[in-house]
Amino acid sequence: MITDLEKKLTEKDDVSPVVYRDTPDTILFRKKKGELLVSYLSSDLPEYACPTIRVLSPLGKLSDKVFVARPVIKEGNNFLIRKDGLCKAAIILIQRTAFLDISISELKSPWRKIIYEIDDLLIEVPTSNPYKSFFARSRRNKIIDAIIGADAVTVSTNALKERLSVYNRNIHVLPNYIDIEIWGGEIKNPVVNKDRLVIAFIGTLTHQEDLTMITPAIKKVVGKYGDKVMFRFFGCITKELLQLKGVEFICDFIPDYRAFAGYMKSLDIDIALAPLVKNSFNECKSNIKFLEYSICSIPGIYSRITPYASSITEAKTGILCDDDPDSWYRAMVNLIENEELRRQISECAHGEVLEKYTLEANAYRWYDFYKSLIEETTHRISVVTTKKGNLSLRVTCEDGSIKTLHSLYDPEAEARSIVDTFQFDGRGILVVLGLGLGYHLKELIKRFPEAEILVIEAMPEIYEMAVQHGMIS
Repeated sequence: MITDLEKKLTEKDDVSPVVYRDTPDTILFRKKKGELLVSYLSSDLPEYACPTIRVLSPLGKLSDKVFVARPVIKEGNNFLIRKDGLCKAAIILIQRTAFLDISISELKSPWRKIIYEIDDLLIEVPTSNPYKSFFARSRRNKIIDAIIGADAVTVSTNALKERLSVYNRNIHVLPNYIDIEIWGGEIKNPVVNKDRLVIAFIGTLTHQEDLTMITPAIKKVVGKYGDKVMFRFFGCITKELLQLKGVEFICDFIPDYRAFAGYMKSLDIDIALAPLVKNSFNECKSNIKFLEYSICSIPGIYSRITPYASSITEAKTGILCDDDPDSWYRAMVNLIENEELRRQISECAHGEVLEKYTLEANAYRWYDFYKSLIEETTHRISVVTTKKGNLSLRVTCEDGSIKTLHSLYDPEAEARSIVDTFQFDGRGILVVLGLGLGYHLKELIKRFPEAEILVIEAMPEIYEMAVQHGMIS
């Protein structure tokens, strides 16, 4: 699915951040012990398919462990980011084509991780795709830059990982799953002994080439069965198919993914089609259509390419077809003529999705990966005991060098020495850049009890260490 066109990030300080939370009075960021802060950058509405499937539904299952903030607002044609919505995050998550005009290096810090999330091979969009011009060379290069610059990349399939691994070695597969909260888990019993069977295709308008591939097969089915079969196309159709008798086109696109799921569950469909022409773009797609058709108890016919061939058991959870119309014709005739086979496939596929592909059973994969990524950062900061028996901070830099933030002999004496050289009359506001473990702050408070002291610390991990070891309250 091609998302809204993202606009260049601009800064504006007099606007309020938009935060994706259920309650309207939430703050931009919160912190509970053990909770990961994820700042999510996307120019799509939260209810759209990509944000829902790839980010908000999985992380929503982890609300006790992960807090997702969305410091993005839309003003006119511009998408704006509150910079204060980034500095406190442990992870900045950038999805697909959002904010590609901003260099990843501008967002990077040794104390947080940048994840680039992409679920399609957007650097190799086929010529037949109506959005090919959107992914022109300049945008393609920016996507590649984002992949290269990110600390990690998350994708939906192993095939996509393989295609992108030349740009980044740290690519992690987080497959697409079905959210039972959205789709429900009940099996839907088919209507038997119908006068007319409904064969359907559901997809975006990017699938015209895929439908063209199976058009001869559809023509033969229409010619063989006449009024006994109705073809319904949702979201995409070709001009040739529109002219056929017994073909119906429903063009309404439902951007809200929850509403789309409810709509699909309500449809009376006997057989569903999922054709994909063999090319590198389609080979990297996920099996999402198999998951959605199956959770709706609809037996499906699928192209025999990676997304489906790797997850469907032939004639048990679906029918796989080659790239020729005769294969599709035989598959459709087989299911049209065999009501029992349709029932068996719908039941087996539905059961397999519930057993293997629910988000409820797999959301932990997001947390485990995010946590492991964060631990790479937190391990760079450690507390060491000094010769005087108090504490200092040791920082391992990205180049492997090691620095200490306080004396390894006597940090308290070091703080007194620093404050001794400081010229201040004790009046007004004193701004301190850097907290460390707070030795200098304690000495300043002792020397200037009437002063208002403001401490700026850009690294949340250092603040947490100071609190954890009782250096500040």
